[in-house]
Amino acid sequence: MEFKRISEDELKERLKVFKKEISAKGNIPENLNEIILLRYLKFFNGNVEKSLKRLIGSMEVRKSYPHIFFNRDTNDPLLGQLSDQVEMVLLPKLTPENNRIIVTRLIDFSTDNLPEMDETLRISSMIFDIAAITPENNGSLADGEVLIYDLNGLTAKHFTKLSFSSLRGFFRYMSEAHLMRIREIHLINCSSLVDKLVMLIRPFVGKAMQIMHFHQPDSTTLFDFVPMDVIPVELGGTDESIIKSKIYWIKKTEEHREFIINDEQWKFTDARSDEDEEENIEDNFSYMGFC
Repeated sequence: MEFKRISEDELKERLKVFKKEISAKGNIPENLNEIILLRYLKFFNGNVEKSLKRLIGSMEVRKSYPHIFFNRDTNDPLLGQLSDQVEMVLLPKLTPENNRIIVTRLIDFSTDNLPEMDETLRISSMIFDIAAITPENNGSLADGEVLIYDLNGLTAKHFTKLSFSSLRGFFRYMSEAHLMRIREIHLINCSSLVDKLVMLIRPFVGKAMQIMHFHQPDSTTLFDFVPMDVIPVELGGTDESIIKSKIYWIKKTEEHREFIINDEQWKFTDARSDEDEEENIEDNFSYMGFC
């Protein structure tokens, strides 16, 4: 039987039910951004019960790793410093499968001024949240995400910046609480160091390994998965420069400071959490946020 995706109009109707369920819980803030709630619903094709449990899961993960998900500010000087060293950019075009693409790459290969992993992940979580409340260019919501990590310039010295406890928290968020299904993860410009990197992160990525694809330097195998015309010229594609997208997202970051600094929207409104009430949904590949 062909899978029927929920329409945008149906999604908005389910949103009304979702809001009522949030209100009925009694300990979840009711001022969450509507686009975020719609993305949770889109994740589960309109299933309100599963969307609510994932929202609760997101709040639990954030509570467990406050140094990554709280006390953030778009005026943080670290944001400007990090943007000069690392690019994390949401590309403007969707794939034919209606997935959006996020590219992360080093632009300064030196490790001398690179922030510690905790700080980098805190800034990254802020960028992910701003992307979450920003609809795609056509005004609708994408069905999933494709993550591309350009490993050009990666050296053994970069590994010294790793914080395994923070990596565990970030990957837990991506698998249990992220707002969109991650369809594919591509590592491009893979050197011999990648085997060591994979060994280090394997305990944290879990089932995500099943959708990871590795591409050698100067290869075109990425385009077997992603059309060349949605990839920027810096990565061998034919779309406009990644710099234009980067400028756009810097502006978006500045626009959404009030949203980012509002930690209370992600906290339970009383001392009680929902850990004891949670039931396992289906412990399968798609529920975990991948595929």
